[in-house]
Amino acid sequence: MTITSAYAQERRKKERRKDVRTLDRVSRQIITAANSSMPADELMQAFLVQSAKAMECGSAVIVFREDGFLRSKYQHEMPERPGKAWTNEDLPHGVLAEITAKPVLIEDTHADERVNRTVMDAYGIGSVLAVPLPARGRVMGIVLYHNAAPSSFSHEQVEFAARAGSVAALAFDDRLVRDRAGQQEKRLETLNRLSESLNRINVTIHSLRQPHQIMQRVIVEGTQAIEAESAMIFMEEDGLWRVDNVHNLPLDLVGRKYTREEVLHTAIAAETREPVLIIDVDRDPRIDRQFAKDLKIRSLIDFPLLIREKAAGDIVFHYHTTTLGFSDLYLDYVSKLAPAVSLAINNAYLYDELTKSRDRASFFEKAVQSSAQPFASAHPNGSFTSFNRAFGELTGYSGDEIKTMNWISGITPPEWIELTEKMIKLVRETGKPQVYEKEYLRKDGTRVPVEVTLNQVLDENENIEYYYVFVKDLTVRKRTESELQSAKASLEANVSELEQRNRDISMLSAMDSLLQASTTRDEAKAVSVKSLAQLFAPAPGALYLVQGPADILESAAAWGEGRLEENVITSKDCWALRLGRLYSIEDPVSESFCSHVSRELRTGYMCIPIAAQNEMFGLLHLQFPPGWISPAETGKKSVLEYKKQLATTAAESMALSFANFHLRDILYSQSIRDPLTELFNRRYMREILEKELRRTVRKKRPLAVIMFDLDHFKEFNDRYGHEAGDVLLREIADYVRTHTREEDFACRYGGEEFLIGLPETPLEDARERAEHLREAIAHITIQYMGKSLGPVTISAGVAALSEHLPLPGHGLSQNELVRAADKALYLAKEQGRDRVVTADKQQG
Repeated sequence: MTITSAYAQERRKKERRKDVRTLDRVSRQIITAANSSMPADELMQAFLVQSAKAMECGSAVIVFREDGFLRSKYQHEMPERPGKAWTNEDLPHGVLAEITAKPVLIEDTHADERVNRTVMDAYGIGSVLAVPLPARGRVMGIVLYHNAAPSSFSHEQVEFAARAGSVAALAFDDRLVRDRAGQQEKRLETLNRLSESLNRINVTIHSLRQPHQIMQRVIVEGTQAIEAESAMIFMEEDGLWRVDNVHNLPLDLVGRKYTREEVLHTAIAAETREPVLIIDVDRDPRIDRQFAKDLKIRSLIDFPLLIREKAAGDIVFHYHTTTLGFSDLYLDYVSKLAPAVSLAINNAYLYDELTKSRDRASFFEKAVQSSAQPFASAHPNGSFTSFNRAFGELTGYSGDEIKTMNWISGITPPEWIELTEKMIKLVRETGKPQVYEKEYLRKDGTRVPVEVTLNQVLDENENIEYYYVFVKDLTVRKRTESELQSAKASLEANVSELEQRNRDISMLSAMDSLLQASTTRDEAKAVSVKSLAQLFAPAPGALYLVQGPADILESAAAWGEGRLEENVITSKDCWALRLGRLYSIEDPVSESFCSHVSRELRTGYMCIPIAAQNEMFGLLHLQFPPGWISPAETGKKSVLEYKKQLATTAAESMALSFANFHLRDILYSQSIRDPLTELFNRRYMREILEKELRRTVRKKRPLAVIMFDLDHFKEFNDRYGHEAGDVLLREIADYVRTHTREEDFACRYGGEEFLIGLPETPLEDARERAEHLREAIAHITIQYMGKSLGPVTISAGVAALSEHLPLPGHGLSQNELVRAADKALYLAKEQGRDRVVTADKQQG
């Protein structure tokens, strides 16, 4: 290899290390952002921009599958605005990444059939990397990184993009779940509030006997429930619409009459018997502009009141400060409120007529029998005196059957009889109607939930002539409440799951922070083991780390009641190490068990490689506890899928940390070692020598140094060439490295000069070591280009600090000690070379 090519190769290595450091730094920034409270959209945009810049991409975009298209939502340096839709034919490489859930690298868009060349040419793309975003057991989107030049993505960049995309997707998915849970919780709160409002209105208005009171109560409660700002009630009179009641509007409006054209929205609601919703009065022809202007209305909802099967009026709720898109919950509330109000008003009229009537047969013939609401009356002795058709339909009994039944025990389940009798007693004692809920027992044996309004009618002597009930079927309401409870339970489960995932993310974040702060591998290992045991409890597991050769992994720690076959494994013992990706067994009878896992294991397990930057650092092994293997609910991924993603993220975090230690070791080694001989360099020699000097003085132990250089090295270089000189220096360094003690330290001091530090070695022993070194080097044969070079001799100077006092004139500083050895070396040169001189003789 020429010097130029070696320099170029070294420069490429430095650039690659710089790129790797940049990717690792950005990876940690993305992890930090993922663990922050950053909103979902802001997070994904930051992820896209940071990752694209880290890989020096020309442009990038994240697309999501919507209505069969791949639609852009987040982008960086793209020519059009977000929202661009592409077909599958436009982005076949993106579709491939979506289907395979693996990155797709197109090194040259003009030579690869997996892209649409027309689209690539239109955007000036020469190479593209499509990275899937996995979440909740599916690919939620694809990141497309673009460059103008072909073959511009390295293996490290592909690995970085996949890793960063996985982290961002997990965090983005968590935020979506959190947002959906928040929206669902808010929706449930609104449902509860509206349901409670309807219940209050139902209870109240059915106890009121004046239509005016009923409508006043409704507009006040209804306005608050749907967050309206005002309301009014119209009643139809001789073709005109009279204002009967108002809320949060001028009282002088009451009694005012409007023509059909002036309150067209009200007339339409009455005529169609359907609610009229006006979102924006300025754009809807169904409202008179002047009417809206006078009352300063921006939007409204109008629903008709059906009294005696006739649209006799309307209730209108108004919004003044903004146009409002009514939610389905508000519309559902109004749709239930309208018939409830109409029913209460009908009941008020019926009650008034009933209490005045003494001819019940005539009354029922004209009013009650035609009512859609179930009604019945009974004698104090318990026999029915009358009932309408709706009551028979509700209970399932014929008229003849009802006449023979007791009105309490005949249709009331045993557990509800006590409540019924209590309500009858209250009516009798207070003279006021009672509203309560119970169940009726139908003829077919089924039960129907009902709301009963119970009252009494007195005869001329103030004795009870009969009791009567208006009955409301609560089946729909109870079903809604049941659905509400189910939705609430589901929400609580989602919130619980989300809280657990937040705790997991917090633990991952804490683990990542501690790993970043760790200064040694042992610290990083301790952090990893403790965090993994907490994160995946109660799952048993083990952490294997590479020891020595990259193919040998040793169990660094194990937790739980796991079953491991081997504590030391190789890559052939684990499928995950062979495949280079997560490997899991869900069925313990599978034949494809890893050999390091005991066959006595009665549950599944997974193994995840801890690898980064083409280096293997370890293996995470987890055994599945009860509850991990369970079917996924609709729209949700299983517990196991989530745990796999969590374990993969944890492994990636550990891999980044161990990769940084690996890179730090490489950089540190390069900073303290001479690149040619791989001995310590002069700068590090000064650092370690200073430490040894202090230790020598503190412990009163001797310290010696040998400084030697090669005799006639310049002539050797001139004769054989500089490359041969480099070979010679490496051979000498190899000999020194293999023939010194573990506590000794050797360095290349400069050029052909070397220095060896000998802790706890007296001067005479150091001189003897130097003599052995001189003799050994004289017998070394150097082979270069098929020729033997040499022999080679050295000259050496030895100096030492005794365990009692420094040598005369040497002092206690490293400079004086090295200077003493250097002077001894100079004297050896003057005396004819190929010899050893000690500093004490030199001083003598």
